[in-house]
Amino acid sequence: MNLRFIIFVVITSLSLFFVNQYFVPDPKETSSNEQASAAVVDKLPSIGIGTLPLFPLYSTDSSSDAISYGLEVGKGTYMLPTGALPEEKETLFVKNNKGLIKKVNLINKDLSKEKCLIYSEQAKPLIKTLSLPAGKSFLTLLQIEETAPFAYPAMINNGKLTLGKEKPSSNCLVIYDDLGEFFVLGIYDASYEQIIPFSSIGSLDSLIDYVPMQVQKNVVHNEQLYVLENETMQLVFSNLGGSICEVNLPIKSSQHPHSVILSVDEDALIAKQAPLSNLFPLSVYKESVDGKITQFEPKEGGYYPLLRRGIAKKDRRAITRVLPKFYAASVTEGNNDELASIPYKLKSISSKRIVFSAQHAGRRITKTFELPKNGKDAPYVLLANVEVEGNNTDLYFNSGVPEVEFVSGRPSPAITYISYNGSDLSTGQIKLPKTVSTLEHITPDWVANSNGYFATIIDPLDKVGAGVVSTYVPGEVDPSRITLIDVLSDRYPASKYPGYQIAIPLSTKSNSTDFRLYLGPLDAAVLKKVDAFYTNQVTGYSPEYNKAITYQGFFSTIIEPFARLLSILIGFCYKFSHSWGLSIILLTLLLRLILYPLNAWSIKSTIGMKLAEPELKKMQAKYKNDPLKTRTETMRIYKEYNVNPLGCIVPLFLQAPFLFGIFSVLKTNFAIRGASFIPGWINNLSSPDSLFSWSTSIPFIGTSFHLLPLIAALLMFLQTKQSSKGNDTSNMSDMQKQQQKMNFIMPVLMLVIFYKMPSGLNIYFISSSVLQMVQHSITLKSIQKRALKKNPKEVLVKTKRK
Repeated sequence: MNLRFIIFVVITSLSLFFVNQYFVPDPKETSSNEQASAAVVDKLPSIGIGTLPLFPLYSTDSSSDAISYGLEVGKGTYMLPTGALPEEKETLFVKNNKGLIKKVNLINKDLSKEKCLIYSEQAKPLIKTLSLPAGKSFLTLLQIEETAPFAYPAMINNGKLTLGKEKPSSNCLVIYDDLGEFFVLGIYDASYEQIIPFSSIGSLDSLIDYVPMQVQKNVVHNEQLYVLENETMQLVFSNLGGSICEVNLPIKSSQHPHSVILSVDEDALIAKQAPLSNLFPLSVYKESVDGKITQFEPKEGGYYPLLRRGIAKKDRRAITRVLPKFYAASVTEGNNDELASIPYKLKSISSKRIVFSAQHAGRRITKTFELPKNGKDAPYVLLANVEVEGNNTDLYFNSGVPEVEFVSGRPSPAITYISYNGSDLSTGQIKLPKTVSTLEHITPDWVANSNGYFATIIDPLDKVGAGVVSTYVPGEVDPSRITLIDVLSDRYPASKYPGYQIAIPLSTKSNSTDFRLYLGPLDAAVLKKVDAFYTNQVTGYSPEYNKAITYQGFFSTIIEPFARLLSILIGFCYKFSHSWGLSIILLTLLLRLILYPLNAWSIKSTIGMKLAEPELKKMQAKYKNDPLKTRTETMRIYKEYNVNPLGCIVPLFLQAPFLFGIFSVLKTNFAIRGASFIPGWINNLSSPDSLFSWSTSIPFIGTSFHLLPLIAALLMFLQTKQSSKGNDTSNMSDMQKQQQKMNFIMPVLMLVIFYKMPSGLNIYFISSSVLQMVQHSITLKSIQKRALKKNPKEVLVKTKRK
């Protein structure tokens, strides 16, 4: 009994741990050939203290000794980091350049989050600032103490901060020199050695005004957008790089009844809290109508943005645009991103086709994009051609950076590929990089950049060279739209949601490279349709885009066959129920029927062990000094009661592949994303249920009350009570007493792990628990009925044939 209990606890704990870990995406790791290193820079250029608009601050208008210094960030407005004052004061006095003493008041109160103090003569000052610069930039960290201010040089490169040997000991203001004009970009948090941009401090939104950098003003101002659209996608092209800056996929509605994409909570929250980021496209655009290029205003809602496309917080002027090097179909040259930002000339545009051309560094590049003639036959597909006249070596074609998708409550980015060696197909995953990683050994047939539910697949139709480049893109450099949700509580800080971009080389055998791009959902039915459309009927070649659906986590190779089988079964259930919630319940019932003999064996073994336990105790007491006799008698009793101590454990191991297979199905089945079961409560089976919600986030609980995990934990408690029913509580060993305590601990542990799990998974566990309890009850009654006619010792003994 004690051994069985220990094994049960270990297996259950490992199972729950596995469930939690299985839904956590693999951590970012560099590939085996990547040698990432970060050397501390000893000497970096910095802004001199004397060039900054620093002014002494006084506690009273008659004081002669300054208590600190403030950096002027606007007319009559001064900023300093928290800790720069000996004590917080509501009012201070500042002496300006003319020697005049002026009173300034503390504007911001929530100092714990903002980490800075803002004093101003105005009630509502407006502070001009910039977004964190992309690429490599030099910064100055201004530390202000009671005695004097200090400046520390720093460098930021694609979101990665590098400091000199001397590091600030307290919080600092982060200052950027934009062609002689100084801007405070955010706060340096000395505790974590990281920069917190103002865009991540939602409570300062009303005080911050974002302006474009001087070096980018003309570029942003001259950007022109053009649109191609069909039944399945809206493609927005930019003249900068002649690339795709937005891929917007229609959400299922009366206007798009055949779309497979359903609205999720994030869509509604962004529409409510950041309506200007719910425009499609983000800015005015041009489109070919009856052969004429016509300008249109963006429309509100109705689309899902596949790519990160910039965000807008206040007004259209405050749009944070994505750098052109992160556009899809951009062409870059080695480590030089300049080629991706050069302006292209629009050569022609129609309702299905657009052509761009540019000359740069002795080469002419022409890009042609064309939608299939019938988008319904090849949904989410775009055909592209890149023609290079001149040097075409070391040129790469980029995927763009997918938006963040929550798969089972967490982001789940993945980079996959397939390649052919003769007729042999091989598939693989590329580890998510920490900076930039080049895999020279891969010659891909296609590469997919996925966020879990959607992907951009680059399929070169011409032979290209070996080498796939994967790039880590910091969330501050290319922010996700989810950073706009609940900005006051900083629910989704940009730094925690990086993106990834992949690039493959252009063909060097020819000056022209054709691509087929799939820009859409990882829906099995859609991918099957696309594969069938592009299958060569003569050779039998198929692009096999369905291989982009990956099964992540531990033992994925073992689990994948079971997951694919269960995907077929749940699809079969859906044909009858037309409800994914009911399909999960039906699949659970089907699995229980399949595994009924194993479960029955386990239940009978458990009951048999209980029946044998009194005799085992007597025997152990009788032969406690004779280990050999104890083992012999133990085996005799097991045989007499027809039980096996492993009978309770083996079924758990045999069921494990099916258990983890259903986890994979719920995680990877696109059709479940956004699928509602009980409107108003279970609105999305791929997310936690929400019985009711509130605005202020509570630690662990969040902003919604999830009922399903409570029901699942309660049923687990009832299961343990049911299985332990009939135990003699008056004569319990210490181990049995510990088991009684575990009857309470395990449900609590399950509640903690499953509280933020998707509602579909909780429905599976609830259904499985109910069916398990029913089977246990039926089996127990059957045994009790037989016990009325037989000696209890003979209940589980097989009747020998004469």
